[in-house]
Amino acid sequence: MRIAKIKLSAVVGLSLFIGVSLTAMHRVASGGGLRSCTSARYCNLTAEDCEFPGSNIVGPAVVADFPDGVSSDGRGPYYKGSDGVIDSRTGQEGALTIFDRAHTVKHIRSFSVNLNKPVPGGGGVPLGVVSSGSPSGFITQRGMIGDTVQNFMNIPVGQTEKAAMMHIAFYINGRFHILQMGPQPSGHCAIEEDAVHGTGTSAGTITRVSRTKWVMNLPDGSIGRLFDIQGAQRVGVGPPNYEHAVDKGLYYVHLRYEIGH
Repeated sequence: MRIAKIKLSAVVGLSLFIGVSLTAMHRVASGGGLRSCTSARYCNLTAEDCEFPGSNIVGPAVVADFPDGVSSDGRGPYYKGSDGVIDSRTGQEGALTIFDRAHTVKHIRSFSVNLNKPVPGGGGVPLGVVSSGSPSGFITQRGMIGDTVQNFMNIPVGQTEKAAMMHIAFYINGRFHILQMGPQPSGHCAIEEDAVHGTGTSAGTITRVSRTKWVMNLPDGSIGRLFDIQGAQRVGVGPPNYEHAVDKGLYYVHLRYEIGH
């Protein structure tokens, strides 16, 4: 069983799956200019060090219902600021995040993931249909140009591109998991040993259907690699303090969600 070391700080761990912008701009001390702020050298910069350009669109997320893959909770669109949804936007990435930091949300949103279809010979076993828990969510990214994440805003209306990275974050029996898809690893914004590589997985797509709406799609028959991210979660603080990620094998996955107006 392959083990990928994960030693993320609480700040980086939180940003990886709640979708903190990966394309901040760092103000260079010498001359006061702006530069990209997305490489491993810059991911730990605080808000005081980085300037976030107005290149994200916040809008409701709609998650398709696939009994053989990922399904919504049946309660309609996910709105930022409602029922535990803390992020729903496109721009630097397509992110939907559900997180009840203070454990006070009475009717927190969720989604389900069908893990009953491991890929034969891929190392997985049937795990049933799991509900997402908190924190959880989806992240989709385009590829990198140098140290900069390509922005969704630069995709022409009507055009479809391959996603460099998609992942689904959720809990199984109280343990935090990531289902990773695509060649670009989760954790790539941190140091290399923190990366979770989706080897042998499928690449999703990103379609800009209008000026303010994007669709992220992973068609039926796609493959994701499941990781059990082990480590204790400090109650009320955020996601787990990652110790290491245990590769749990390959699973068939089907996901479609859209964000925007």
